[in-house]
Order: sequence, then C-alpha cells, then structure tokens
Amino acid sequence: PRMDAEDGATLIYINTPITLSQIYTVCLKSASASPSIKFYMRYGSDRSTAGTNIFTAGHTTTTETTPDIITDFSVNMIPANNFIWLDASTVSGDPSFHMTIYYTSEG
Repeated sequence: PRMDAEDGATLIYINTPITLSQIYTVCLKSASASPSIKFYMRYGSDRSTAGTNIFTAGHTTTTETTPDIITDFSVNMIPANNFIWLDASTVSGDPSFHMTIYYTSEG
C-alpha cells in the first residue's frame, strides 16, 4: 500500500509466541525517482499504546528492485497474544511499500 508519514498499519495478531528471522521490504516508486520510507515496527497486546520497538532506531528502505533484507532486530522473540504493527515516520517519493515477514512459531 501507499504510505504517508505518520501512517500506521496493523500487520498481524499472533496467538502463539514467534521468533522473527528476516523481514524483506521493497519501496516501489510512484512519481519520484528516489522513493524511501523510514519505519518502526512495534508489538504489544494493546494496539492503542506505544508498544515495544522491534528495531532500535527504525529502518529506512530505499530499494526498488531487490528486497532489503532486515535481520538486525533489538527484539526478535514476540510473546503470544500481541499485535505487530508498522509506523511510518518519514516518507518521500509517494512510494508503494511492500513487506514480507519470516518467522517461526514457538507455540
């Protein structure tokens, strides 16, 4: 989907614990030749709270053709009964953003 700064999106609700292994992202251009998006991923049992950051300082994706493969998590074990969501902080170039999350169920 298209993302704007300050947009947020719930990605998944997990009912068993999981371990994140990799996240692939691609930022496809629209009108701009240099699309990018800086985002934070968080988790928590209450989606209306700030949640716990999965990346320490957020992550910026600018790749258009090959996926940006993310493996540097500050937290990779997510307990059961939590939402995982994305918060965009900086967006340029009106990109279309795509994400694939690889994880192992621990339950």
